[in-house]
Amino acid sequence: ETLENNVLPYPNDPEGVRDAKGTLERHLQLEFPYDERTDQPRYSSRVNLTDVYNRSRSFRKLVKDYRRLLEHCGFQPTDWPVGN
Repeated sequence: ETLENNVLPYPNDPEGVRDAKGTLERHLQLEFPYDERTDQPRYSSRVNLTDVYNRSRSFRKLVKDYRRLLEHCGFQPTDWPVGN
């Protein structure tokens, strides 16, 4: 799968990125500087959260801690991602 302009998804370790904004601008070969207020909703809507879960240790921790918080509040969250 590719993003717009046939840009492939970021191939490296997302946990190791420093200067994420600059890395994003270089990876997407943007003509204009990346602006969070206008660009982030468009790019965020394309994120596959299962891929993020599989590639990011810190995101897995967030999911785990959020599940614990929901359970502590009396909710019974479903397994997500499915099978985990």
